[in-house]
Amino acid sequence: MLKIEHVCAEPYFHDISFTLEDCGIISISSSDSESEKLLADIFCGIQSIQKGKFQIDDFSVCKETLLEYRKHYVSSLVSDFQIIKNKCVKDVVCMHLSYEEQAYYEIMNLWDLYTIEKETMQDLSFEQCFRVLLARCMLKESKVLVFYPDSTPLSLKEREYVYELLQKCSEYMLVIIIGDKKASYYADRSIEFHDGYLESDDQGIILKNKKQIKQGKVKPYSYPSFLSYRYRYRFVYRALRVVMILILGCFSLFFLCTNLNVVDMQMKILEKHGQQHFLIEKHAQDFLGNIYPRQYMQFQDKDIKELEKNIKGNVMVSYAPVDFYMANAYLNGIYTTNNVPFVSTMGVYEAENMEDTGIKLVSGYYPKEYNEAALTLDAARYLINEQGTSFENYLGKVFYWYGIPLRISGIVEEISYEHAKEKQMPYMNDTYLFVKKGFIQHHPLSNMQSFPLSSKRMLINNRSYEINRFSENPHYLYYTNGSMVLNSLDTLKENEVVLDFQSAVLLGFPYQRIFFDENKTYEEKIWEYLVYIEQWINQSVRVQAYTISTNPDASAFFQKDFIIKGFLLPDDDEIEQGYIDDNATIYMKQSVLEPYVQSGAGIQNVMYYGKKDQLESTLHFLYTNDTYDAVLPSDDVFRLLVLDIQDLSIFLLGSSVCLLLLYGIVMMWLLKRTMKHMKEEMSIWYAYGNSRKSIQKEYEKTFLKYIKKDVWTGLCVSLFFSFIYLILLVWKLEAMPQQFLYLGMILLVSISIYFLKKGVLLYVLHKEAVLPDWYAND
Repeated sequence: MLKIEHVCAEPYFHDISFTLEDCGIISISSSDSESEKLLADIFCGIQSIQKGKFQIDDFSVCKETLLEYRKHYVSSLVSDFQIIKNKCVKDVVCMHLSYEEQAYYEIMNLWDLYTIEKETMQDLSFEQCFRVLLARCMLKESKVLVFYPDSTPLSLKEREYVYELLQKCSEYMLVIIIGDKKASYYADRSIEFHDGYLESDDQGIILKNKKQIKQGKVKPYSYPSFLSYRYRYRFVYRALRVVMILILGCFSLFFLCTNLNVVDMQMKILEKHGQQHFLIEKHAQDFLGNIYPRQYMQFQDKDIKELEKNIKGNVMVSYAPVDFYMANAYLNGIYTTNNVPFVSTMGVYEAENMEDTGIKLVSGYYPKEYNEAALTLDAARYLINEQGTSFENYLGKVFYWYGIPLRISGIVEEISYEHAKEKQMPYMNDTYLFVKKGFIQHHPLSNMQSFPLSSKRMLINNRSYEINRFSENPHYLYYTNGSMVLNSLDTLKENEVVLDFQSAVLLGFPYQRIFFDENKTYEEKIWEYLVYIEQWINQSVRVQAYTISTNPDASAFFQKDFIIKGFLLPDDDEIEQGYIDDNATIYMKQSVLEPYVQSGAGIQNVMYYGKKDQLESTLHFLYTNDTYDAVLPSDDVFRLLVLDIQDLSIFLLGSSVCLLLLYGIVMMWLLKRTMKHMKEEMSIWYAYGNSRKSIQKEYEKTFLKYIKKDVWTGLCVSLFFSFIYLILLVWKLEAMPQQFLYLGMILLVSISIYFLKKGVLLYVLHKEAVLPDWYAND
């Protein structure tokens, strides 16, 4: 029996009292919808009364007992009836309930549902759905069923069908219909309120005898199931786990590499290999001042002066011809003696004495005159062409370096190829000579003029073609201007160029198809060549010389527009044998190149040698300087594991922050999507005796579990790879063991991320509705 005694709920109700039986249909209506909504909230257990007494049997309903009331005494049909469309009939009926099988079968048979228990709700008709809902309400432990039609729009036909079903249900429990005066036609008793007062109560006598039926109970440890929604978005959850791994991985790599003592590591590398010398490289720089760390430029004299000014120790410079082709041609015209074979690219290192080089002298003495040189035994055998002779027999022998005779004054320590590679030193066997400082100034190469060492290209019709050389107009080459063959380029203007045969091949001349055709005569081959190049003559071409391959325009120190005057004729080897090299050349007037030419001897390499107390300051200068860099043993590994990653430090930090934001946004999106899809199930859970706070707690617990699992996985993976990274540093580069202490920072960041996400999660749960709008007054 349900009793309402002297209940007040200002301004909607004033001192109302009535008593309801244990079964039958009761229709309650009011003059305004707000008071009807309030009554529905009170009977459903959403709100408590302000004053008076609300009692069902011996149980008093108040603010403190609302949860127990919803759990054990009342079932409700409100807010679209909490139909969960993707669940089957049995799951909807038995959700969160513990019951006896007999009770379940009785109720399912009562509503003719047993044969469709495995069908999903979305496949059922309205009539079948409502019978499922009544079965759920009856299986749950309850004495009262509250139906509030206004919370769910129904057609007149549907409403009539519902009332007929409720009449059947009223034989087993008390059914209260609120807010529909037409329900009085089906009701056993009708109560009406007006302006907060009881206006009428027909006090009908209910002649029904309450039928008994077994009911289940709400499970004591029943929780909403998030598994179906997690499975629906399983790929998103997996992607989020990968994102968390990337977040912690990027940050751990950023933190580890930015806290490495690079100079100390470089010192340990040098100590490990027992050396005190290394090469120095110059990073490429464009005219805007931008540095290109993975590209290099030729040293200039001003660079050597800057290095000598800022570092302690010995800076050794090796020189070699800027243009090997022109150097051989130029010096062969001056000297009749034999030169070093053209294929050799031997450079010369200048130093005051052997101590400055850091290389041991085996026999003889370091060069004291400009016509002397020291070299390795294998290099001496290669140059003198005598095998099996001991190094003493080479002392005093003469060889030629680009036309100048040099006498061997000393034999230096032999360095094998493997040893040179390990120590990042030049391969001395056929690469370098050691001469007296100032040697190159006394060599004819210093008087020779050469175009600076650079990359070159020509641009025609928005297409780029790589060129090997620029050259002034020689007097002995034949070329055609399309109408005649000329044997001199003296008539070239400053805005005209002549391209060689290799350039024509670059432009697309099919020399292999034509010159390898044995059925064609010499004249036919020449004719097809002339026909092809005619389309290019008098066309405009832009010629560039630049130092940075990835950004030619920003590093072009030579850039001019020309007209193609003609092409060189191919020689006999190219025509008869189909031989062609890759050295395409552009010929232009000498006055065009004169402003850009430099000394024929250029700086090939720069090597540093210093004492142990000088190395650290030198390495620190080179590490902090953007222009110069030290090349050490295991340099490729060092650059990969340390310098390259340090260059990416800002990217790693920015990536971890962006990924962290992405993770938060997607996780909150998943939370909102889950809350949207689970509102029906959560309203059932709420109606079964749980509070809004407990629902929020379930969301919090579930999603924090997801976040915790992601963070834990990311932490484990990032720690694993951090250990691998540090082990590689220790193994390959002798990194400091104290770097392992920084791993604790990764753990701290992981904890911080977890609590940050927890704060965002709680904020979203506080702002977003976890229940349908109908429960807003809770």
